[in-house]
Amino acid sequence: MQGDSQLQRYADHLTAEKKNQTLKKTSLVFITRDYEAATVALKTPEHSFTFKVTRWFEFYSKLKAHLKTNNDGLANQLKLFMEENRMSLGNQFRSTDLVAMENYFSAKALMDETLNGEVSEKTWRILGSVSNLKQDADGQLRNHYRYVITSGECVIGYRFPHENPDKPVWVGIELWISPRSPSRKEEIQAFRSWVENSNGSWVGDQLDNETAWSGIRQGKPIQFFMSEEDHVQAIKTYLLQLLDEISLFKKTYPALPWIKSTSEIEK
Repeated sequence: MQGDSQLQRYADHLTAEKKNQTLKKTSLVFITRDYEAATVALKTPEHSFTFKVTRWFEFYSKLKAHLKTNNDGLANQLKLFMEENRMSLGNQFRSTDLVAMENYFSAKALMDETLNGEVSEKTWRILGSVSNLKQDADGQLRNHYRYVITSGECVIGYRFPHENPDKPVWVGIELWISPRSPSRKEEIQAFRSWVENSNGSWVGDQLDNETAWSGIRQGKPIQFFMSEEDHVQAIKTYLLQLLDEISLFKKTYPALPWIKSTSEIEK
């Protein structure tokens, strides 16, 4: 995503270099992963340079063609990086994409059933608040590749494998800490202790990175529930069990700030 006047600053720099005769020909190439409107006009009187807007998936297709005839280690690493960061979007729908589109609303209704009702009510009883699934879940899916309900730093629901489509959808619960939390040290310590005492059922994420959101999670691939006769009830039961652990976590570490700020209505 471009910053404030970012393209304009690049354009001004190129113009200055050309006026100083440092560069004879100048071009500004704006490459984005997702579509983003460009704000610099082509070859304006103030900026005589070539301006091109392109997408990373177009670069990726050329990179793949290059690797078919060249044993280029650096190019191969760049290809893997682009795939891991969702920069390799193609220009054709695959058969699996069509199946996903045709069944989206059916899958959404099933996810809604697992998160609404008992799970949302129990979240509210334990943590004192819960997000509105109809209002918030689509935004979470669009911005964070997850279909969830939330209560503060507690995230409950489905996480999708946008970086690697071959991985399964994950179902579970996450707890997060902001890098700007004034009590981050105490919260991280509680997270570490909880993970260490969980016999591997809870795992940490970015607990050593002081500048990132850090968290712990417990969950399962959605395929784990497919052997059950009632998938919805199996997932719902699992999430309710995880909420019991969240309740225990809250009671174990009652002094954590995000717990203090919630309602104490659980019995």
